[in-house]
Amino acid sequence: MDERQQQIREGAGLQESRLNTDFIDFVQKWGGPFLILCAVIMAAWAGWNWWQKRQAEQIDAAFAQYEAQSAGGNASPEALKAVAEEFEGIGSVSMLARLEAADVYVTSIRAGVKTGVTLSPDGTLASPDDALTQEERTRLIEQATALYQRVMDKAGGSSGKGLIAIRAGYGLAAMAECLGDIGAARGHYERVVEIAEANGFDNHVTLAKARLESLDEVATPVALLSLAELAVRPAPPAPELPAVPGDVGPAGPGLTGWLEQPVMNPFNPEGTPSVPSGGPAPVPGTEPGATPAAPEPAPAPEPATPGSEPGPAPGTEPAAEPSVPPTEPATPPGR
Repeated sequence: MDERQQQIREGAGLQESRLNTDFIDFVQKWGGPFLILCAVIMAAWAGWNWWQKRQAEQIDAAFAQYEAQSAGGNASPEALKAVAEEFEGIGSVSMLARLEAADVYVTSIRAGVKTGVTLSPDGTLASPDDALTQEERTRLIEQATALYQRVMDKAGGSSGKGLIAIRAGYGLAAMAECLGDIGAARGHYERVVEIAEANGFDNHVTLAKARLESLDEVATPVALLSLAELAVRPAPPAPELPAVPGDVGPAGPGLTGWLEQPVMNPFNPEGTPSVPSGGPAPVPGTEPGATPAAPEPAPAPEPATPGSEPGPAPGTEPAAEPSVPPTEPATPPGR
């Protein structure tokens, strides 16, 4: 029994020794490559996180540059094209920058001025040199068409960029209309309808079809006039003052005769009329320009005689004495 237990203990020890030897052999054979594989996986994970962070930072910087160049209402097309070249392939910044630069060219073409020039409020130019010549207008149309076409080629077949492609299609159609190429404009509008239907933009489908129907009406361009080129509006007639009724003043009825009348001075207690600034008013009954005669002095009253009652003033009637109604004698009492 003791010998058997001894054999079992020796066999167990041999088995454990054999397991330890196999693990050591496995580690020695595959431990290095396994550690290298783990290190590679961790490095790849760290690199992927760094790349994602870097891409997010570049997208933020690209949109910040795009917003800075397009803000202010008077963007520079050259600066926008530089942003598009610098951030090519980063999101949709390059396409948006090219669309914005092309829109600046279109604004200058429609206004008939060079890029960067601001019109005065009445639509005139500060200098005649700011106006576009026919050669410059044609050159701007070509540059805008090239920018729109580049965006259309890149966004027309990409999913998720349907609105950018539609905007480029509208721009291409507008440039074709400026050149008078109605057939090319019709093809661009049909392309817009196709992209809008594929992406489910029903409002753009309706708009593009409406413009297709109105192409024949815009075949002949309409000249846009500035405010300074419009006809001068006639001045309104002066309002007529109403006449003052009645005969006032020597000038007869009307406001002029009323203004020539003497004005009563409210600060004169005697009520003497004051003369207006235009000179003394003529006295009624005299010829204009004649000097009015001085008024005759009133006669002095005669002194009263002692013992006599003062009589009424000359030219006046004596005051009537008040009449007392007769009274009946009082009846004595008892009768």
